Amino acid sequence: MLAKVFEAFYHKIFINIVVGRSTTHIFVEVHNKQDLVSHSEHQFQTTELCEEIINLVRGLSKDSPYYYISLLDTSLEQGALPTCEKQQLSLYKDLSTSEYKCVDENWCIYTSKTDLYAIERRYKTIGLDFVFSPFSILNTFYQDKISKLYAMFVLIEESRI
Repeated sequence: MLAKVFEAFYHKIFINIVVGRSTTHIFVEVHNKQDLVSHSEHQFQTTELCEEIINLVRGLSKDSPYYYISLLDTSLEQGALPTCEKQQLSLYKDLSTSEYKCVDENWCIYTSKTDLYAIERRYKTIGLDFVFSPFSILNTFYQDKISKLYAMFVLIEESRI
């Protein structure tokens, strides 16, 4: 109950980090209870967590106790599989060294535990609340086009497919 009262006085701040081949983009959205209040984008000519990025994130997070920091997972050892059935997953990939999550009780996304630990270590000074799979984002944007059909996700990035 008390949390709901405080929520009325503070905005929610979403800080989204996307690391490219040579740059880091930080997208910031500020929401009140119902609407988007503001958004901004910051670009850094580095792929490392530098002092400028740390200062930006810390400055943004001081504006509200309700802030969330997320990162887009760009690791090589990730993907999507067409099932959530544990018995069938091993037909596609050995997931013993991966973390995976079911999506819509129909398919799953996975990423290497080693990569997740590396991300956690790299961003421990600012902390991360979420690590997003690009496959789940594609699913969200194209849900209306693929919900009843088979779909093939092809993720094209700056330096790889």
